[in-house]
Amino acid sequence: ETDDLATSLVLDPLLGFSTHKMNISPPPEVRRWGNLKETLLRFQRTHDFDATFEALTVGELAGDYFNALGSHRKELLRQHVYRYLSAFLLDSGIRIESCDRYSSETNGAKITSTRHWFVGERVEVLLGCIAELSL
Repeated sequence: ETDDLATSLVLDPLLGFSTHKMNISPPPEVRRWGNLKETLLRFQRTHDFDATFEALTVGELAGDYFNALGSHRKELLRQHVYRYLSAFLLDSGIRIESCDRYSSETNGAKITSTRHWFVGERVEVLLGCIAELSL
């Protein structure tokens, strides 16, 4: 569920569509995707994680959903959002983009490289992904 929340806050606004969610119930009401995207693009310039997380989860954009999470779940979400935001730093080596490669998916996403990677090198911002780089 934490991954689904982080995806809703970070990836969906940047991609411009709602990606597949595994287990989020009830989902938070996403308000003003344009404002969320603006907040995320500002993060790319400022790298101010705390201000960005605050803007995503507190106030008018978030509603009351995140206040009800409790401190433990909110901290897990903070860590997860941090990982997602780290992928958007210029030195992360990757970019997440929309993709229509698979006919069964109308709204897909792909990870593309923004720098040269060596065979076997680990992409640290992709936690949970099991894939070895190859030629």
